[in-house]
Amino acid sequence: MLNVELKQAINTMCWHRHFKAKLSAISGFSLVEVMVAMGVLSFTLVSLFALLALGLRTSEQAHSLTIEAQVAQALQTEFHSLAYDELASLAVSPSAIPPRYYDVQGLEVAANSPQALFKATVAVELGAAGLGYEGMPASVPSANPDLALLVIEVEKLRGYVKDRVRVFPSLVSNYGF
Repeated sequence: MLNVELKQAINTMCWHRHFKAKLSAISGFSLVEVMVAMGVLSFTLVSLFALLALGLRTSEQAHSLTIEAQVAQALQTEFHSLAYDELASLAVSPSAIPPRYYDVQGLEVAANSPQALFKATVAVELGAAGLGYEGMPASVPSANPDLALLVIEVEKLRGYVKDRVRVFPSLVSNYGF
């Protein structure tokens, strides 16, 4: 009986030894395989981080363009609602329209505010066709006394693309009121 138990124990040990040897021979990766995998992984991660930075910059530029357009639209609406005589008086005295400052959400803030991110300036030219301003049609007559050119310039003060000025021109017509 002892002999049988001893044989069983020896067979079990041999089987474990044999199984363990086969298991270690087929499992695991060689150093070369690990290094190649690490190289592929690091190349992929570096590419993804570069794309992430590019995506953030593009998103910030799109946000800035949206706010600049909103600021220009609000100013155009404000100046288009003025009577033509009031607009004409602003054209005579350009210093009467001080620059305005806006925050990251497009809300007006004080000039010395640390939240000021955009600066908008407005200029009015009477009887001008807008020739020389990008976006204005060339077919507009050049000396029409009933037309005023409203030029809104929005400048970004800081960020990825700072010191860039976008020009938003529009024509205002004298409807006689």
